[in-house]
Parts: sequence; structure tokens; C-alpha cells
Amino acid sequence: AAGLGSALLTLQPSEAAADMTLTSFKRSYFRWVPRIEAGRDFLVLELGTAIEKETWSEVLKTFELTTVSQEGSAKAELGIADKSSRIDRELLLPLKIWVTSFAEKGTSPKQRKMDKQVDIIKVSLEKIRLAAGAEGRTPDPEAASEAWEKALAAFNQYVKIANKGMTLQVRELTGIPADVSTYVAAPARPTNTYSQAGSATQKYQYCDDKGCVK
Repeated sequence: AAGLGSALLTLQPSEAAADMTLTSFKRSYFRWVPRIEAGRDFLVLELGTAIEKETWSEVLKTFELTTVSQEGSAKAELGIADKSSRIDRELLLPLKIWVTSFAEKGTSPKQRKMDKQVDIIKVSLEKIRLAAGAEGRTPDPEAASEAWEKALAAFNQYVKIANKGMTLQVRELTGIPADVSTYVAAPARPTNTYSQAGSATQKYQYCDDKGCVK
């Protein structure tokens, strides 16, 4: 016990803060990166395929606002449940929230650069919605494809910025290949707080081949 106390006393504040920051970052990584990967799959495999096939009803469906409150909840019963689109829940929200993992006493240059890419994706998605025939418009396949490609480019730039200087204790994010026909969906990762993988136990939040996070 005395040895542990001595170790804690000799630990410099900067070292302790750095360790806490790394731990917090890893927690955020394992919470949001699986969702970002799922959003990437959605952007490429579902939205991209619907645009390519010109199934505009399917494209527009991803923008429809739906209730996300649990059935039977007080909000749902009163008709005041929060609504959001699948685009927001599965793509934009994870991208936006994970940006905050790179904070440095306020917003950092890295955060601002990543936020800019999220904004570009958001604008591109709105162009896709309109090009798909929203608001009584005639569908415009060329405009939809062009906006989709811009969204892919912004996603890749977001990934590039995120990966630069990121700790080696987690995997880098993977972008979208130039030839999307070669795209491979992300392997399923558990997203439950106490998911178990390999040697993980419930004392860990997440484990993968890089190790475990408490």
C-alpha cells in the first residue's frame, strides 16, 4: 500500500492529466467509432445504392423524421417524443459528437477542421434530398450523384484529419476507397457499454486486439 501511495505522490500532474485524457479519448473512441463505421456503411452501401438505382422513395425515406423514444414512454404517449431522421442518427450525430474527443481547453484546430467536414457532408446530404425529388421537385440523378461524391470526399477528409497524430493505442479509421465497388462493410463491433470480446470481462468497457479500456 505504501508503495502505491508513493507512486501516486511522485506522479506529476501533467502525467496524470495526460493519462486521464487518453482514457477519456479511448472511451469516446470505442463508443462512437463503431457508430461512425456503421454510418459509413450506410452512406456507401445503402444511400449510394439507392441513388445509383434511382429508387428515390428509398433515398427520401432516410430523411424522414421518425420518433426515437421508446414505445410506451411518457413522451411517446403524449405525442411530444423527439424526432430525427436516420441520416442524423446514423451518420451526422456520431461524426459530430466524436469531434469533441479532440478538445484542448476549448475547441482545437483539429476540431474545427473536422467540424468543417461534417458541415460539408450535411450540406451535401441536403442536396441529395432535394435532388431525390423532395418538396415536389423533379428527381435529378446527376445532381444526387455529384452531391453523394462530395459527401464521400468530405468523409474521407474527416477520417484523414482524425487519424493524424491519433494515439497508437487504437486503430486508425478507414476511409472510403476511390473505387466504391471494392468497398467492404465494417466488421460488426459490439456497442454495448459492457460488451465482451476475447478476454474481456465486465470490468472493461470494451476490448479488441489493441487491448481493453476500463
